[in-house]
Amino acid sequence: MSTTGQGDVAHHRDEVAHVRAVARRRGGAREITLGFVLVGGSAFVLLGLGARLLEAAAFSGVGIVWTLATVFGVGVATPTEQLINRRMNAGAPHPIRSPMVVLATVAVVTALACVALVGRLPAAAALPSMVAGCLVAIGGWFLTAGVRGRLAGSGDLRAYAVVLATEAVCRVGLSLLAVLLPSHAGVLLPAAIGVPLVLASLVGLYWTIPPSAHAAPRSAHVRWEQASFVLVSLGFQATVNLAAVLIEGRVGSTQPAAAGEFVSASTYFRVPLVLIGGVLTTALVVMSTATADRDLARFRRSLHRSTVQTGVITLLPSILLLALAPLILPVYYGKALTLSSVVYAGLAISTVIAGVGSALTQSLLATGRSSWAAGAWILGAAVTVGGLFAATGVGAQTSVALVAGPAVAALVLLGALRVAERQVLAAGTEP
Repeated sequence: MSTTGQGDVAHHRDEVAHVRAVARRRGGAREITLGFVLVGGSAFVLLGLGARLLEAAAFSGVGIVWTLATVFGVGVATPTEQLINRRMNAGAPHPIRSPMVVLATVAVVTALACVALVGRLPAAAALPSMVAGCLVAIGGWFLTAGVRGRLAGSGDLRAYAVVLATEAVCRVGLSLLAVLLPSHAGVLLPAAIGVPLVLASLVGLYWTIPPSAHAAPRSAHVRWEQASFVLVSLGFQATVNLAAVLIEGRVGSTQPAAAGEFVSASTYFRVPLVLIGGVLTTALVVMSTATADRDLARFRRSLHRSTVQTGVITLLPSILLLALAPLILPVYYGKALTLSSVVYAGLAISTVIAGVGSALTQSLLATGRSSWAAGAWILGAAVTVGGLFAATGVGAQTSVALVAGPAVAALVLLGALRVAERQVLAAGTEP
C-alpha cells in the first residue's frame, strides 16, 4: 500500500475513533456544572453552620481540615482523575492502574504527615477530631479520583454529575445532623468533609466497570506525567488556597479567629472556581481527543470556548460577590469580620485570573505538556507564598500576594500554549 493510502486509512481510523468517542458520551458541561454548584453549596452550608455551632478556635480547626483536604483533593487526587480522563480519551496505555498506585502512595505519606503535624496546630486543642477528619478526607479523595476519572474517561458525564450531587446531599445531611445534635458538632462537622466523598464514590462504582485493557503494568512515562499533573494542582492550590494555613501558622495562637475568618471569606470568593469545574472537565475530554486526532481546529475551538466561558463565569459573579460582601459575609460567618475590603478585592481579582489560568492549563494537559503547566503554577505559588510570608499582617500586602501569583502563572501558561500549538499539535505527540 502506498504512503498516501496508509495515511488515508489512518485518517479514516482516527475519524471513526472520534465519532465513537462522541457517541459514547452521556451528558456534558451543563450537568457537571450543576453538580459542582451543589458541591459548592454544600461547602457553604458546612462552613456557615460551623461558624455558628462551634467556638472560634474550633471552627478554625474545621476550616483547617477543609483547607488541607482541599489541598490534597484538588492538589493530588484531582490531577490523578484528570490523568485517567486524558489517557482514556486519548487511547493511551496504562490509564488507570499506574496513576492509582502512585496516588495510594502519596495518600499514605500525606496521612502520616497529618498524624504527625496536624495535632500540633493551635486549633487542635479546641477540635480533637482534626486528625481523624483529615484522614477520612484523604481516603475519600483517593476513592473519588478513581471513580470520577473512570467516568470522565469513559464519557459518562451524567453519572459524574450524579456522584457530585451525592457528595453534596450527604454533606448537607451531616451538617444538618450537627444542628440537631450540637453536642456532637465537633465530630460531625469534620466528618462532613470526607465521609460524603466516600459515600459518593460508592455510588459511582455502579457505573464504573474496569475494562481488561486498562489493567496494564506500571509505566515510567505515566508516573512522570502524573507527577506533573500533581505539581500543576499543588501549585494551583498553593496559589489560591494556602493562605489560610499560613495565616493560622503565623497568628493562630494570638488571633484564634483569623484563619476561620479568612477561610469563610476565601470560600465565599472562590465560588466561581467551583462553577467552572464542568467547563474544565468537558474541555479536557474534548481537547484530549482532538490532540489524539491531530485536529488543531477542533482543539482551538474548544480552547476558545472554554476560556471565554471561564472568563465570564468567574468575572461576573466575582463582581457581584465583591459588591455584596459587606452584607453577606457577616451573615454567613455569623458576626462581623475583621478583614479589610482590600483583602476582599484581592480574593475577587485573583479568582478571575486563576480561573482563566485553569482554562489555559487544560490545553497543556491535553497536549501532553503537563510539565510546562507545572512550571507555571509552581512559579505562581512561589510568588504567592513569598508575598504572604513578607506580609506584616492580613491586609494590602496579603491582597497583592493573592493577585500576583495567579497573574504570573497565567502569563507563563499563555506563552507555553502558543509554543505547544506549534510543536505538539502540528507535529504530533505521544497520547
